[in-house]
Amino acid sequence: NSLQVRYASHDIFDTEEMVLFGPGITFHDVEAKYRSLVLVPQPVPVVTVIPPPTAMAGMPATFTIGATPAPASNTTITSVSVDFGDGTRVALGAASGPAIPVQHVYAAGGSYTVAVTATDSGGGTSTAATVIAVGFQAPASVMITANPSAPAAGALVTLTATLAPAS
Repeated sequence: NSLQVRYASHDIFDTEEMVLFGPGITFHDVEAKYRSLVLVPQPVPVVTVIPPPTAMAGMPATFTIGATPAPASNTTITSVSVDFGDGTRVALGAASGPAIPVQHVYAAGGSYTVAVTATDSGGGTSTAATVIAVGFQAPASVMITANPSAPAAGALVTLTATLAPAS
């Protein structure tokens, strides 16, 4: 016979007279028939994070986040948080699903590690991370046109400046 116990960590267990399960949780009087202890891993949420194909500083970047309970766990997602790697953290509450869109605007270009952490009602926690390369925003350009475009000497010329946002 064996005693099956759900436990989230890796400890050494004595099954002869007492089984110790971390701080303050013990099981006394384990019968002699239990000669082995089988550790069953605690189910944890399934978490994914997919970055946008491109990202530019100063422009919204949309990530696709997945946070779903472990299969057959009978749990629900209780909290999801996103760390965008630039000092910005967002709590999404109990958001759950395979494709949750989340937007963020990076102030500067560079490489950022984005981490998503989900916790379920059974206390299981899981994190997924990805690295995103954020491009530097190209400066706006100014185009100046003259009217007429080929003026005669001494003719009045109107200059028009057009500001074009970065593409």
